[in-house]
Amino acid sequence: MRKLLVLALVVMLAVSITQVATAAKEMSLWHLRLFLNDVNTELDRAAVEWGKQNGYDVKITLYNYNDGQQRYIAGIETNTTPCVGEIWPATAPRYVAMGRLVELDDLLAELEAVNGKLRGDVVKPVMAKGKVYAVPRYISAGGWFIRSDKFQKYGLADP
Repeated sequence: MRKLLVLALVVMLAVSITQVATAAKEMSLWHLRLFLNDVNTELDRAAVEWGKQNGYDVKITLYNYNDGQQRYIAGIETNTTPCVGEIWPATAPRYVAMGRLVELDDLLAELEAVNGKLRGDVVKPVMAKGKVYAVPRYISAGGWFIRSDKFQKYGLADP
């Protein structure tokens, strides 16, 4: 999975270079700060290494879960979005409608050729108008918990 993440990041950087003027030497990357510091470190290392190999100074901005949407909204309003960025899957259609994302069907096909096909339910949230506009980086599932002490206090049986 780590190879898929690193490969996806490197290819996304390569794809995004078409949106950066050739005279530019700085490239910005925004991504979510994960709880797994090793993953953050590896993604950052791969991005910086790609930049060195291609003559770009990659400027990385990590953001916390609660800050991401506000950061992107401000970036869109001020035309300061990054060259490469991580977005929540559900926001892809909105950003496509605003003309802020490029189609990545070829990139996904390339990644799947190396790492195997992704499940449809993983890809569907990053699609709009039948095209892929983001590459899933990880899968997260929510869960519920109960406090047995509270259930007992209120005379409820554990489910």
